[in-house]
Order: sequence, then structure tokens, then C-alpha cells
Amino acid sequence: MSTEVPDWIEGPRDHTTIHSIIDATRRVDPCEREYAFCEMIKVIERMDSSNDDNIPVFISVYDVIREWLEKKDEETLTRHSSLILEPMPYLIDTAKQHELLQKHVDPMIRYLVDRLAFPLIILPSFFIFYKVY
Repeated sequence: MSTEVPDWIEGPRDHTTIHSIIDATRRVDPCEREYAFCEMIKVIERMDSSNDDNIPVFISVYDVIREWLEKKDEETLTRHSSLILEPMPYLIDTAKQHELLQKHVDPMIRYLVDRLAFPLIILPSFFIFYKVY
């Protein structure tokens, strides 16, 4: 096991390192993967989604999110749910606004409803999530 710190960890959290962070979400080390996933979400939340130059980055990020949502391992799924649940309204809203990202909306909603048992009420401009006990 390597104790060397990956370069992206000490780098800035912006468009200059986002591709390294995205790559880190696919690494072997689960701690680095999960940390990279959280940092990736933080970076895109600060990026301008209305700037067409940023759309390729958003597409890459949504592809990673989709990969994470499709994982079948229950332990991984449980850990990933806590990482993805909080930013989900932002992610869905952003994806709905861009034609190239819209294909990612249904898998995210399906994840909430099927995997997490979240009934979903969709209102015109926002989502209300509540869990049935």
C-alpha cells in the first residue's frame, strides 16, 4: 500500500484539478475514491453550469455519478448513499437544465425511489424528498 499522497489532494479545488479528481473516483483505494467523489461534487457545485465550456466536465462528472449509482454491492451502496443524497437535488436540477445532461436525470430519480425507498414529489422547480417509515 502506497503512503504517497496523490497530487490532486493538495491541489486547488477548481476546474484546474477536476479531471484528476474525476480520475481518482475510479482508483483502487476506496478511501481515495470516496474522498475524490465528495470533492468532485464540491467542485461542480461551484462551477457555472450555464457556461457551455463547462458542459464536458459536467458530462464526465455525471458519468461517474451514474457509475456509482449502478454499483450492486450493498456495503458500497450504503456508503455511497450518504455521499450522493445531499447533493442530489442540485445534481438533478442542473441535469434538467442541459440537454446533454438530461439522460442522467432518470437514473438519479430511480436511485432515490428504488434503492433508497424515497417517494418523490416533483414540483415545478424543486424536489421534496421524504422517507416513508
